[in-house]
Parts: sequence; C-alpha cells; structure tokens
Amino acid sequence: PVDSVIVALFSILKQAPDLLISGINLGENMSSEITTSGTVCAAIEGANHEIPSIAISLHLEEAHKFGKGSDVDFTLSKKALASIAEKILKKGLPPGVDLLNVNVPDLNVKSCDVKSTCLARRMYSAKVRRMDDSGGGSSYLIDGDAIFDAELGTDVHTVRMENKISVTPLTLDFTFHDGIKDLDFQI
Repeated sequence: PVDSVIVALFSILKQAPDLLISGINLGENMSSEITTSGTVCAAIEGANHEIPSIAISLHLEEAHKFGKGSDVDFTLSKKALASIAEKILKKGLPPGVDLLNVNVPDLNVKSCDVKSTCLARRMYSAKVRRMDDSGGGSSYLIDGDAIFDAELGTDVHTVRMENKISVTPLTLDFTFHDGIKDLDFQI
C-alpha cells in the first residue's frame, strides 16, 4: 500500500489530492501494532507528504475472519468514513494531527457512537506458526490471541469492549521529546 501511494503521488497524479484514504481494511488496525499495518502506513506516507490522511479498518468478528464469511457489512464503515472525510475537507485536521486511524466495530447497524481514543499498548499476544508445504518450502503465519483487557480510552477497548467507532489522532513524530534530555550516551 505504501508503494501505491508513492507511485500515485510521483508518477500518476498531476497534483496532490486534498485527502488520502487508505482502506476500508478487512480487519482492525489498532494499538501500537499499527506499525505492521499496510493500511495505516499508506496513510502515514500520505501524511508524510503533507496530505491529510485517514486509515480506516473494520474489526471483524471471528465468523468473518479470513474468508469464513461473505456477509461482511460495510455500511457503518462507509457512513463513518464519509462523515469524517467531509469534516476534514471542510475544516482540516486539528493542529498537530497528521492523520486519523479509524476502526469500526463489526456491527450490522446504521449508526454507532464515535469516540476519540489513544492507541492501546498491544492488541494480540503474538504467535508465529511455521507451515511446511509439499514442495519442501515453508512459510510463517503471524497470529495471536486477542487481548480484551485494554485500558479505558484506548482504541482496543473502545472497539472491542464498547462496540464504538474509534478515531485515533496520530502524529508522524514518534519522538518522546521529554526523554531526549535523559539520554546521555557516550561511545
């Protein structure tokens, strides 16, 4: 997804778009684990080029995961995206915010509460499974058990426990500025 943004911006489009939307991804992209998300990183790339950006993902219940169900309903996700995009196009992002990470619960409803959140620390307990194929090769599946005890106010708690739409404002600056003065390395 990130490469697609770069190609579009520097080879296809004649001018930068007013808004970059990445998604709607099948499966949530929450917590500090967003760094592994192509959906979120594509939005980060847009923000890196000063384009207001939205990453949006639909949390899937187990019945819908990995092709187990074909009845995934995007109605709520599309409605949330349209509303958020319209507000950004009219007002821009809040000062200091580079992009929004939106996660929508897997609900077959027409409306749902929206909550501003922060990132949870973890979303899954990571597991890696090696799978050998008949040709002598192998691949690895990164999986894990969902964590449900996330703190109140986080994206994971909001989507999984409260069944609300999570909107997390993100910044490109990963720096912990207050910690800079405490680092005194000599090599």
